Amino acid sequence: MRTFLEYRYSEIPVFFSLISFLTGFITINVFSNISYLAYVLAAISLLIIISAYIRKLFFWSFIFVSFLFGIIYAFAVPSTRISNPYPIDLEFKAFCDGKIISIKNSDENKVNFVFEGKVFIPDFKKPVEQRVFVKYYNPSIELYSGDRIKFSGKIRLPRKKVLPNEFDEEQYYAGQDIQWIAIAEKVSIVSKPMNLYYYRDLVRQGIKSVSGKLFDNEQSSVINAILLGDKSSITPEIRQLYAYSGTAHVLALSGLHIGVISFVIYIFIGIFRNHHIKFVCFVLVLLLYNFITEFQPSAVRASLMAIMILYAKYYQRQYTLLNVASAVILFSIIFSPNLIYSISFQMSSLAILGISLFFKPINNFLKNILSDKSKILMYLRGSIAITFSASVVLSPLVAYYFNTFSLISFVANLFVVPIFSLVLISSLIAIIISLVSFSIASYYAYFTTFLLLLTNKINQLLISIPFSYISGETSLYYSLLLCFAIIYIFSSTSTRLTISRTIVCILTIPLFIYFSNPTFDSYTIKNKKIYPRNQLVASFFRYSNDTVFVYLADRKPAQYPKNDYYLVDYLKKIPDELIIAVNGNAGINTADILKETRKFKYIELAPSVQKELEAKLFPNTFVSQIIQVIDED
Repeated sequence: MRTFLEYRYSEIPVFFSLISFLTGFITINVFSNISYLAYVLAAISLLIIISAYIRKLFFWSFIFVSFLFGIIYAFAVPSTRISNPYPIDLEFKAFCDGKIISIKNSDENKVNFVFEGKVFIPDFKKPVEQRVFVKYYNPSIELYSGDRIKFSGKIRLPRKKVLPNEFDEEQYYAGQDIQWIAIAEKVSIVSKPMNLYYYRDLVRQGIKSVSGKLFDNEQSSVINAILLGDKSSITPEIRQLYAYSGTAHVLALSGLHIGVISFVIYIFIGIFRNHHIKFVCFVLVLLLYNFITEFQPSAVRASLMAIMILYAKYYQRQYTLLNVASAVILFSIIFSPNLIYSISFQMSSLAILGISLFFKPINNFLKNILSDKSKILMYLRGSIAITFSASVVLSPLVAYYFNTFSLISFVANLFVVPIFSLVLISSLIAIIISLVSFSIASYYAYFTTFLLLLTNKINQLLISIPFSYISGETSLYYSLLLCFAIIYIFSSTSTRLTISRTIVCILTIPLFIYFSNPTFDSYTIKNKKIYPRNQLVASFFRYSNDTVFVYLADRKPAQYPKNDYYLVDYLKKIPDELIIAVNGNAGINTADILKETRKFKYIELAPSVQKELEAKLFPNTFVSQIIQVIDED
């Protein structure tokens, strides 16, 4: 019987289906510039499916059916979106008519919400029914989810990532199935139906209000993140601290939090004897919690897994964790294709797949070190196995998106995960008890605050260790090497094999690093780089061995300059000496902001010098017109 990591092939068909589906989907997206590739792969897949079925090779027929569906979905997902063909913002005047489906955050100065309805744009022939992320400054009316509204303002497509340090708006909003970003100038309410969404907003606002009274601002922002999935108030310092220690996942509403919530629900439904009643209550409470947290992708994935596992337990159905995890991920993508772009969904899915695949081999490996004689040692062994099995597949993804690889995440998670489980329970108890007695709730709040401060101290202590983390583009390379080595060693089935594999890794990994020389860095200018921005075009040239010449050419004359945070941050991190030449207001404004953080040589170009410079660097081209588009005034 053929096996895969201690699983028989017949036990995990959905896992193979998921891998085949994703292979087809990713292949088409990566090689999207080859127009005929999808048709060729689809034709080949059909031939293999028919041939394998005739020869009764049902496994391979099944695999290529899934691969074919992945190809089809690769076409289906982009067709629901309007992609910006340019690396700059294109703003349009728009009028929108529909309803608010989610209030993201609000205060007296602004409210951000997700709108769904008809979008009327003069440049489009027909109105389109789409989702819009709306920013409404100085709101004159109180808005709630479910409100039917009309608003006018400026609307644009999510921004493509141009600079290496830039936030990828296009992928972020694609993961939330949001097609546009708007700034509303005038909002009017058509009707205010008292529906479930309205009451959900009241509950969320009530929880935020109570957490604001029980905790200070820093702790309250973390509590709102782990209970409601609202990370908007978490400070950059806290985000960075947890990212460097490799524990940033505890700040998101993920499988860990749903696991704790599910455990609490499971204890409370123990008062019922009937399995049917228990299961229905479990599903309803978990569904209610997901509704309150606005169906966060990672939380929905974890909730579906908890429901399926409890169903199998109550109704005596056999299952494997890997099969259940794969089924939930596959069905989630099929019913909501844009989830595949969601970073939180990707991280949550990879974490549970890592645990499903590698927990057994790593746990069996650790039995040789930590025996079964003590329950404490068994718990420690299980915690280490879970941490390593999740991290070995999750770390490369974190390094890819955030350019950070934590070498101490395996240790940090052993402390932080159990503590945050207590934080979640104690904060939940504090908020519930506050409805009866605020003074009693404050004691739980003190305990929760102590745990949060303890977690911060542990993270600070660990990242203070030299070489505790690697940042920059090379972090992905190192994370792949180390994670492969961990899987290679920990999957050993004997002591002799463990020793030999360890020796192989010790000898080969330094050689890989030495010969590959992974020193690439986006902030090192080797020859020439050109980055179009909204108000200017930034051109970088290697002037000498230790100096970079930067030419900031305004795209429009006499424009009102706006702060380009990502460009300033990119210029700040270039390790060489800088010579910055400008020819307009946007360039002058960028240089003025940069002066606050670093020194450089500054030149304002006269028109004659500008023409000579552009003639030499960009023959037969106007720099400011590298992007041939007409912006709407």
